[in-house]
Amino acid sequence: MQSKIILTSDQLQVEIEQCGQPGQYAGARFDWAGFVKQVKLTESGHTFCTLVSLAPGEETDGGGLCNEFGIEGPNGYEEAAPGEPFLKIGVGALTRLSEADYDFAEAYPIALSPVETEQGDNYIRYRSVSTAVNGYAYTYEKTLTVAGPELTIAYQLANNGTKRIATTEYVHNFVAINDKPIGPGYVLRLPLAFESREGYEPAEELVKPLRIEGDSIRWEPVTEVFYAQYRAAAGQVPFYWELKDEQSGAGLRESGSEPVAYYALWGTSHVVSPEAFVQIDLAPGETKSWSRTYTFSG
Repeated sequence: MQSKIILTSDQLQVEIEQCGQPGQYAGARFDWAGFVKQVKLTESGHTFCTLVSLAPGEETDGGGLCNEFGIEGPNGYEEAAPGEPFLKIGVGALTRLSEADYDFAEAYPIALSPVETEQGDNYIRYRSVSTAVNGYAYTYEKTLTVAGPELTIAYQLANNGTKRIATTEYVHNFVAINDKPIGPGYVLRLPLAFESREGYEPAEELVKPLRIEGDSIRWEPVTEVFYAQYRAAAGQVPFYWELKDEQSGAGLRESGSEPVAYYALWGTSHVVSPEAFVQIDLAPGETKSWSRTYTFSG
């Protein structure tokens, strides 16, 4: 099997990792379907993605634009006893290891959900039907399409089980424009002023390098991890965030079809990750469709 898939338009080249292959991502956290490793503007050569860690031996921990469902705990985890399975959307049935709370970084054993794919020059479609685990089951479809300077990710999730699916979905955008270190020169903008998410109190040491100026964030030189959560405008569609390197003029903008529950911002000296969380609540038999579009410039 090929180790990567390349989708192209007249302006973009999008590299998609084949998760589970040697040297590729194979963890229990991120969605294995449509795991975008790198995006390149073909005329200018600007690149936009990096790895979660640059430390030797951690190259397969994740990177690029990768989805995650249920970061705070997949449905069914609390109902599973140690040694029993629970479902992680986009991955499959994971095995609970202990009485400890769910930990997104834990290496839970994986029984993958089967995935069917259909591919053309500028698109790839994934379809996965999970097994039923303790009343939870789903059909998940994800289509990535490249056109001009845009990458669109379209999702459809159907609840095939007997229990409600209540979770969140977001893309952990591991971004560094042209591998430029995070610091002065970058600016992140939202469609509203940056204010902390209700009920979230940011730790002072985690927001120290961030300079908030209304709807914009700039950075002091970054040496440590930073993290914060910010409110979203109620019901705003489409949502968006945009990041730009003012020195090169290159940037990217993510917008989406659904209201955002909240924004999060994580990063360190080599990477910044703006994250827009979508709330999902499906009764048995219900289906939800939504999309995210990335526009690359420079």
